[in-house]
Amino acid sequence: MSTSRFAVAVALPLALLTFALILLLTPVRFDNPAEASVPGRFTCDVTGVHDGDGPIYCANGAKIRLTAIAARELDETCRPGHPCPTASGAAAKAALNKLAGRQRLQCEATGRSYGRVNAWCWRPDGTELNCAMVESGTAMAWPRYDPSGRLCDTSNSST
Repeated sequence: MSTSRFAVAVALPLALLTFALILLLTPVRFDNPAEASVPGRFTCDVTGVHDGDGPIYCANGAKIRLTAIAARELDETCRPGHPCPTASGAAAKAALNKLAGRQRLQCEATGRSYGRVNAWCWRPDGTELNCAMVESGTAMAWPRYDPSGRLCDTSNSST
């Protein structure tokens, strides 16, 4: 048998079998909302927050940006075209950390941007974080991303 026939008869099927085994044995994870299809509901065990509108860091690796709100950046700036609350970026981060820190949030994804999941999120007691941040005065509503007026609408709760 020539070398080229050997490659076709033995090596090619062996390579295909190896590839198939790799595909079958590699776990597919759907528990990370950053990889899941959007929209959908998911849970986030909060490990930290970056600033007043996110990202909120989840134990499973997801990063959440709260939908329909804007807070100052940590350097106290506001990006052009974004709502700009008077509260400081540090105050917004502290408020979100107080609301979300070490909580198990229930969230509803609305899309993705910059490697983050945009979402509405609720604490176990039913408090909607997006609304609570606006009510705290440390974030502002961003109607552009809330065309249906859902923010602070009590008929939209996770419970």
